Amino acid sequence: MVLKIIGGWEQLKATVNAYRFLDAGPDGDPLGQEDLPAAMNKLAKKFRLRWPHDRFAAKVHRCNQVRQKFAHFLFVSAIVGVEPPNRTLYFTSLGTPAASFKAERNSLGLEWLDEGLVRQSRHEDWITEQELRDTLAELKELIDWCHALGRIVHTLKDSPDLPDDHPIDTPEWVVPWRTEKASLLALRDIRLGDEAGASAP
Repeated sequence: MVLKIIGGWEQLKATVNAYRFLDAGPDGDPLGQEDLPAAMNKLAKKFRLRWPHDRFAAKVHRCNQVRQKFAHFLFVSAIVGVEPPNRTLYFTSLGTPAASFKAERNSLGLEWLDEGLVRQSRHEDWITEQELRDTLAELKELIDWCHALGRIVHTLKDSPDLPDDHPIDTPEWVVPWRTEKASLLALRDIRLGDEAGASAP
């Protein structure tokens, strides 16, 4: 499941970058680094669409925190519990809990001791199986949101004259960030006016 978390995060990045690349076009410049929520929000604003930026960003942050737990993963120390999902994974990672890879790079966890000796630090961490499952589900949800935005953009490019009262609660309109509070029943609920900038609830 740890590998699924790592792979899921890479799939999310690949999905966002694919839509950025598509938007840039065949003559666009090579893609630089960009924050995932900011990148999707920029695309939504460009096409005058309401996008749940705050919710998307919060989900990305939660998933990234879990993903970062395994950034310098070495090995599993123990699995405590019998029945899933009520098990806890204990694992060992390189460096101290507060270590910064950006600051230390390839010397992460290494320090000089007296008499020319070197010590390599490691630390123990843990995570519940339920948290891993929840993170996987959230990663899938984020990817689904990205694809849904891409489909909406494609639809509106093909049919730019659709009226604001056009229904979007039909099977061909997939809006996975729809909630009970924000039912999003008509096109006006996701399409911005000429002055773009609002975020969906």
